[in-house]
Amino acid sequence: MAEYPINHYILILQNNYTKKKRVFDVYNTSTDPLFYKFDFDMPDDFKDCELNYILFWDTLQYSIELSNNILDSKITVITKEGEEQSFIVRDLTPDTGIIGFPNMKSGDNALDEPQSFYSL
Repeated sequence: MAEYPINHYILILQNNYTKKKRVFDVYNTSTDPLFYKFDFDMPDDFKDCELNYILFWDTLQYSIELSNNILDSKITVITKEGEEQSFIVRDLTPDTGIIGFPNMKSGDNALDEPQSFYSL
């Protein structure tokens, strides 16, 4: 049975325009307990848009059934005892919010090259 390290989180992103959803396994590399830091590549089809995000901690093997409302998605985990348990994501009280991922121009390169960035 696969288990994840203690710094493993599940990140669910939903494009607010297309409603397309993606699930990511991310690892918090921040040493500051007040902030998360994840090193992962944002997919090209999720750039230059606004995204809803849901983030929650998980160290167990899991599967997710995504719902139209991502908070109503169902996660099933396999416990250390080998039992299967299912939860609705909203009941896990995940961190939620909006990510703005504009393809903006900034600084001296404003007329030359677009600079992509995002923030939570």
